[in-house]
Amino acid sequence: MAKALLGRCLPKGLFRDSVLGDLEEGFVERLQYRGVANAVLWYWLQASRVGLRYLFARVVNRRIYTPQSDRQPPGTRLLETTLQDLRFALRTLRRRPLFAIVAVLTLSLGIGATTAMFSIVDGVLLKPLPYEEPGRLVTIWQTRPGAEGNPGKEGPRSERYTLTYAQYRDLSENCTLYGGVAAYKAWSDNLATLRGEGSPVELRAGAATSSLLPLLGVRPTLGRWFLPEEEASLAGNDGASVAVISYLLWQGRFGGASGTVGRTITLDDRPFTIVGILPPGFRIQWLSGSIVGEVDPREREIWFPIGAPGWSGGPGNYAWEVIGRLGPGITLEQAFVETSAVMSAHPDSDGEARVLARAAEETRGLASPIVLLFGASAFLLFVTCGNIATLSMAELQGRRHEITTRSALGAGVSRLVRLLLIESAVLAALGSAVGVALAYAGTRLLVALAPPIPRLHEVGIDLRVLAFATLLGMVTAFLFGTVPSILASRSAIAPALRRSAPAFTGERRFPSIVVAIEIAMTTVLLVAGGLFARSLSSLMAVEPGFDPTGLATVEVRLPYSRYPTRAARAAFLQETLEQLEAIPGIGTVTGAGMLPFPGNTIGWSMHIEGRDNRQSFLFYPVSPGYLQTLGVPLLAGRHLAETDGPDAPRVVVINETMARRFWPDESPLGARLVNWLGGPATVVGIVADMKRQALYAQTEPAFYIPYSQLPGSDICFVTSTDLDALEAIPLMREAVWSVDADLAVKNATTLEALIAESAADERYRTLLMNVFGFLAALLVAAGVFGVTARSVALRTREMGIRMALGMRNSGLIWTTVRSSLFFGMVGTAVGLVGALWASRLQTRFLFGVEPSDPTTYGVVAVLIVLVCVLASYAPARRITSVNPVEVLRVE
Repeated sequence: MAKALLGRCLPKGLFRDSVLGDLEEGFVERLQYRGVANAVLWYWLQASRVGLRYLFARVVNRRIYTPQSDRQPPGTRLLETTLQDLRFALRTLRRRPLFAIVAVLTLSLGIGATTAMFSIVDGVLLKPLPYEEPGRLVTIWQTRPGAEGNPGKEGPRSERYTLTYAQYRDLSENCTLYGGVAAYKAWSDNLATLRGEGSPVELRAGAATSSLLPLLGVRPTLGRWFLPEEEASLAGNDGASVAVISYLLWQGRFGGASGTVGRTITLDDRPFTIVGILPPGFRIQWLSGSIVGEVDPREREIWFPIGAPGWSGGPGNYAWEVIGRLGPGITLEQAFVETSAVMSAHPDSDGEARVLARAAEETRGLASPIVLLFGASAFLLFVTCGNIATLSMAELQGRRHEITTRSALGAGVSRLVRLLLIESAVLAALGSAVGVALAYAGTRLLVALAPPIPRLHEVGIDLRVLAFATLLGMVTAFLFGTVPSILASRSAIAPALRRSAPAFTGERRFPSIVVAIEIAMTTVLLVAGGLFARSLSSLMAVEPGFDPTGLATVEVRLPYSRYPTRAARAAFLQETLEQLEAIPGIGTVTGAGMLPFPGNTIGWSMHIEGRDNRQSFLFYPVSPGYLQTLGVPLLAGRHLAETDGPDAPRVVVINETMARRFWPDESPLGARLVNWLGGPATVVGIVADMKRQALYAQTEPAFYIPYSQLPGSDICFVTSTDLDALEAIPLMREAVWSVDADLAVKNATTLEALIAESAADERYRTLLMNVFGFLAALLVAAGVFGVTARSVALRTREMGIRMALGMRNSGLIWTTVRSSLFFGMVGTAVGLVGALWASRLQTRFLFGVEPSDPTTYGVVAVLIVLVCVLASYAPARRITSVNPVEVLRVE
């Protein structure tokens, strides 16, 4: 009545609406916290004061006063009422701190996880390459006839092959559709040893043409790049003794001194002059640099012009990665036609040309696993939104009296919905702010735990990621605010100011449906995590073919300048083995040109004597006792022995795969491999297969040769020890330095660690997927608990009457738990069907387990049911505290 009288006294317009709105807001606030009597009295006093002041002014001035604000445009009114709702939303959340804190933390968890994963997606997949006009850059390959990928694992570049230097020169001189062509490859043995600047250190090194940096549009931070005249014309050894170093090496090894440019350093016992320093973060992805079929994202710390002193790459080596820049308006198809014509006429071209976008090549094979994990984080966000929606519904139940009062005082449905949406937006904004902080920490953790991934160094929280987090905040505000607001506003139309007013329309069913959807999404996450876990377990259960327990290793590279002959390298091996054997607690000691993991291999084209077909076999120089130290079983013949010296007849030991493939019906012992340096090699033994490259990889034909008969520059020392393997590594390093103090010791680790590192990608995916699933399960448990507790509160009268009629406590508890369990089982069933469909996306990432693995699905179903039962049992027990006498007295 007071509102109606005041409305008749005041003139229509913004002034009246503003006054009535302020009075309505004050009345609702006092009604909620001070009771009906206080609120009604306050409203009458305020309405009387405003009305009398306005009537007095009207009588005195003989005119109706119309505030200036009434002549403002309609949008101003909307802005003012929105600001009023915002102030009220902030006061409301301040008076409900527990709800606000829980809601903000829950939202920040979902937003933070999704934003952190988006930062990975953005940095690795979405950002353009950090070069000038990256969309015009292409990579030029040629096909590799007969190459096969690894079973169960996509080999994204298994069918591609790098080019020779002569092919590069032909493309550079004869192709007219490119704005430029450049080439690069690994330097000599991929490493260069820096001495004279502290302890010796191995630097990852590369060689490149003088056109590389100008092609990319990159300028050195200091100094310059190579000049054309410093590049050897035919990749010989007549290039200049100059080098360009990375920014990190300049800062870490040379202290960022400005005088570094022009300084002479010793690399592999040869002097080189530093002529330039690359900009921070510059790196070229080594698309063919990894044996297992993935790109090599590591930064090259030093670059040389091709043909510089120490260069071992000839013009016929198929080792050059070629990159080109398309001319203006030139398409990939046009460039492909011209490139194919040029390469098909070259004698080094055995396959077909391929011209592919550089950006796509750098992220080839990465999009699927990263997007899969991003989708998992999005599922977690949806579960979070569902949890907040049910929490909001519970809070709205407590505010039902307030909302119906607002409706009775004249607030329309749109105004109520807007008020509740603004409260949701405030929660989303706070959740986004905390979520960004969590995303910053989460991104750093994701980067730290991640295996080597291209462009991972570009991942971080920037404006793009912040914009994504803001968008997430808006989406979450809509998801968990719209439906509860609509349900609340509809119920407010009912003439309810009674304590026993019925619940909002659909309020009992809506939270349960939301929780069922949460359970379905959580089921999908848990199944995916379970399949990954089973796959990782199957992968790590694969026998590598040797026993890595208690084996430690260190690796060195002998510079040819100080160890130019085979005899010198063999002598170093023997002397170092003697020093290692003298270490207390060290058992057997051996050496090899390379270890079975992380997968370095060397192929040798040979043919079997008496047969015409030529084959490529993997070969490994090893010292006597190597296979015995690793515990590789001998199947036939004998092991390599000390008598198989450099002057002895050439002998080899082959693996089981080679014997089975080329001698299926006869013994290979005594057979000879032709095209061997120094004469044919006789097969003297057969050993069991050893896994190389990765545990999932198919074993290829391979043979082992005595290191003394073909000593290389790389030596891996392996020791068995009674000590802890990690404790033995420093002693092994000192033993190597006692023979040659100028050698850089690298890859000092254990063979168990190398095997574990080979499954780093699988372990990373499994960890993240299961973390997302675990968090979602916790949120589901909280949601089930909240919905059950709310149901108990709404059904107190019903339960009291049932108790008065004789129902036992166990029956009451089971009735409540059964309701929650029903929605849980429905959600689980839907989730299992969805997981079965989504598991098809995981097929290429699984090893030794089917996407429809019944064990995984069964365990997840049981786990979800247990979560529902346990989460609903605790609030259901509160029913036993209901006093039926009090309930009947109220009735």
